[in-house]
Amino acid sequence: MGSYQQPCFASENGVEQRLFLRKKVTLPLPIELMPGKEVWLDDLGEGGLSVSGSSRLELGTDTFLTFQFPEANSTIEAAGVVAWCGTSGRAGVRFTRIKPDSTAALKRWLKADTDSISRTSVPAEHSSEFALRLWRDHYRIADLKTEIASEGLNGDAALDRIAQRMLRLTRAHGAAIALRQGDEVICRATAGNAPAIGVELNIERSLTGACYRTGNIVALADSGNDSRVDAELCRQMEFRSLLVVPVVSMRQVVGVAAVFSAIPGNFEGGDVLLLDSAAELIAQIYAPSAPRWRPANP
Repeated sequence: MGSYQQPCFASENGVEQRLFLRKKVTLPLPIELMPGKEVWLDDLGEGGLSVSGSSRLELGTDTFLTFQFPEANSTIEAAGVVAWCGTSGRAGVRFTRIKPDSTAALKRWLKADTDSISRTSVPAEHSSEFALRLWRDHYRIADLKTEIASEGLNGDAALDRIAQRMLRLTRAHGAAIALRQGDEVICRATAGNAPAIGVELNIERSLTGACYRTGNIVALADSGNDSRVDAELCRQMEFRSLLVVPVVSMRQVVGVAAVFSAIPGNFEGGDVLLLDSAAELIAQIYAPSAPRWRPANP
């Protein structure tokens, strides 16, 4: 990866004090802060950055970032540590190591005129319309939580509402929620073209099972050219792309939330954030001590 430079920070009363200029990015930019944890980049400077996400980050967590900078042909590579956390999902990362060319790119961007930054060419997927839609859909999960509480939904009724919302907000053709019940992982809620309620998840031989086993987000862009799946079987099941995130309760994976689409490459970076937020809501509904669940009409 090459050599790194050590940025300098001061601390006062236990609070990190920035010694470098920070500047807001022109458009919200999704970045992977750590494996399986995608967040929104809010502002950036030579010494660190701040982000917004769906869940609180642990203070002191180490991370390594590699992402395409809004400036053309510039990639940021740095190691960092979570230096502060807010109650609203915002957090700050202090760089502990950063590549010299990344520092140079940051300096150029920080010195650039705001108007020229606004005119900088960025990928179409980061357009204002796209970014605003992602923000809107992401925070609709908070509205969904309020909706479930106000209507007094719980258990399977709440899970069914979440599955329906996952389907719509990710433009999917199918959505499913599977949760651990004893030694099995059972489909508890579905919407659209998805496995039926009561179906047991194949933990050992499926991509959804891989998500459950590893606790990592699993994505499939196109079943037609991915060796992890049987292309013909996927065609028969009428899906080409999928996205699966783990449901974590008390630091244990207890299930998965998945969306399926008949369209290749249907799911985007913002869908990861949205589905991750839905998984947190599912975890709050999940009760580890609940009795073994079976469908009402097997």
